[in-house]
Amino acid sequence: MTDKRKPREPVYELDKKIQFLLDSPVARRFCNHSGKLDSLRQKTGLTRSEIRGAVEKENGREPSNKLNTDAQCKLAKNFNFSVNWPEWIDPQANRLTQAAERSDTADHFKERYLRDNKSRTNGQPTQPRRTDGRLKVSRPYAAQAFDSHLACIDLHASQPGAGEPWPISVDLICWPAPVEGVVIAVKRGRLQIECDKAHTTDLRDRAGYPDGADYSREACKIVIRPAGHSQQPSWEIVADPGPIGLLSLPHDFCPVFDIAAGDTIAGSFRAYIKDLDLVELHEPDDDGDVASREDSFSFMRADFRILGSAKQRILKRLAEMKLPGGDSGWAQLCRDALQFKEIGDAADE
Repeated sequence: MTDKRKPREPVYELDKKIQFLLDSPVARRFCNHSGKLDSLRQKTGLTRSEIRGAVEKENGREPSNKLNTDAQCKLAKNFNFSVNWPEWIDPQANRLTQAAERSDTADHFKERYLRDNKSRTNGQPTQPRRTDGRLKVSRPYAAQAFDSHLACIDLHASQPGAGEPWPISVDLICWPAPVEGVVIAVKRGRLQIECDKAHTTDLRDRAGYPDGADYSREACKIVIRPAGHSQQPSWEIVADPGPIGLLSLPHDFCPVFDIAAGDTIAGSFRAYIKDLDLVELHEPDDDGDVASREDSFSFMRADFRILGSAKQRILKRLAEMKLPGGDSGWAQLCRDALQFKEIGDAADE
């Protein structure tokens, strides 16, 4: 697959963030580039098309401020930050959120970067991450969902043995839900876990690679195909016929290695808008009440005109929600996170 086919994700003020990584002496000590964009590209392994069109004017066009997840992970690894920082991409913001209400402005990113890497300001190496401490798990924020019936996700972490990875399990629930006058459901989506500075197994070592793992039940065939990287693993989940329903993935579904105090493991579930399928059409009767049409029960209706207009209204509602959209055509429907703290942390007492 060529680079042009890799889906790109908006990163707010990406051009200014890259400029900071070019100019900052602290950042340059990590990557050891010359201060030029071509040097940064070569040191991080980014392609010319990935970085130039993203942060510089090209053929008279403004910078796209978009990067695919592979490129973001390369930057994070080489410059010692996490793509899971809200200062990199604010999970509470969307394209309509004003700068004053965002946590992912270039200024906020600069402050977080220098704060977390302050031991480098005097040329001293950073302290190594302690991954052998006793940790406890909490939720940094309440689970979020566009519609809790349409899709919701719960992350769980099991206490490992000494020196072992933390097993992360996932409960995903996708039922039909009435939205904008139609009942829709999800039959295909993408589960993604962000591992902060920790990591899971490489793609080739995950269950189901490359053909997919079978999680079928009764008359519903469910296949899960792994994708992504060790810091941002993802899985495509396909149910035939839909909806996905209740899917409880095993306790060792995603083992996460080298978790340290302060890390946040976040999970999200996204659906492709064209895969939000019509289950039942609701129309007002003569009295103005909404009544269901029994003959419209189907995941594969021949008439897509009514569903098409409903999808446009759903898209508008998604844009108004403070859940990020992500890749073109995809919408984040729900999100959950786990935060790891050292036992005895006074801030949590």
